Amino acid sequence: VTGGVSQTSKLLEYKYDLIFFTGGPGIGKIIAKAAAKFLTPCVLELGGKNPVVVDDSINLDKVAEQITQARYGLNCGQVCTAPEYVILSERRQNA
Repeated sequence: VTGGVSQTSKLLEYKYDLIFFTGGPGIGKIIAKAAAKFLTPCVLELGGKNPVVVDDSINLDKVAEQITQARYGLNCGQVCTAPEYVILSERRQNA
């Protein structure tokens, strides 16, 4: 269901077997509080920044292709688990 706080609050007046929410922390808090009222299990996917840590032993060409595929290969990067940034050792950064 697409909606704001009022629509979400109205829906949460009912008991569910499971609540799955994708969005921001503000509405996530409302969801968690309402779920607690009925002891309803919930999954809150609140987004965030997803790093990729590249070990020094990894083939950079291969990992670059894999990161690019993970970021843009599915739904043009609009996936909550899409990589946001890469962490490299100083040695790799200067290579």
